[in-house]
Amino acid sequence: MGSLGETIALRLNNPVQTGIEITSIVKKDKWNIIWKRNGELKEENFDALVTTTPAHSLPLLPFDKKISLSLKQLAPIPYTPVSILIYGFKRDHIQHPLDGYGILVPEKENMNILGTLFTSSVFPSHSPEGHVLLTTFIGGARQSDLVTSPLDHQNLLVINDLNQLLGIKGDPVYFKQFHWLNAIPQFNIGHNRYLEMIKKIESDNPTLYISGNYCTGVAVGKCLLAGLSTAEKIKQNISS
Repeated sequence: MGSLGETIALRLNNPVQTGIEITSIVKKDKWNIIWKRNGELKEENFDALVTTTPAHSLPLLPFDKKISLSLKQLAPIPYTPVSILIYGFKRDHIQHPLDGYGILVPEKENMNILGTLFTSSVFPSHSPEGHVLLTTFIGGARQSDLVTSPLDHQNLLVINDLNQLLGIKGDPVYFKQFHWLNAIPQFNIGHNRYLEMIKKIESDNPTLYISGNYCTGVAVGKCLLAGLSTAEKIKQNISS
């Protein structure tokens, strides 16, 4: 995922600006953006503006009051929390051949994990010789409360599930956790009303484009297609 973003950035004519604080977004003839980096203010005008921030972050962007109020309508889109627990094991401590991409665990199995990626099977360079790396997901809509439970409790449940599924007979030699309180947008019944709101906001504010995984889907492929679609719309609108 990191390589994908870095490679795209290298192909752009202008460098990607990171680590900045946007202080003002105003629509004049073009979009006037003022941002701050290391205390220094910079200003630039743009033909089009695309936002791919999470829905709950949209009202925090420094638009004028009218646009901010319209974006606030999207803030209630629900997100579920997810924790990722990454374990390194000695290869001979796992009975399963790990000969695949990973495993997904359906709800009817009554386990605590959502699934596990066999990370080092897909990317062998991610673990040293004689070791394997496993990336396990917990929480989501199924067991959101588990994400906020003590880490020791999470570890116990996850290792127990992995032992049943993979046959683990030793302790991990590496561990790291990542946690996202608002990880996955939910496409619940009635989500279409938010998509209609997005269309209305874009119609009221030409050259403003709202994109993101809460619009078209959370899969990487869906996000890539959404980006290409948005780019094509911008190209056609600017050309006309």
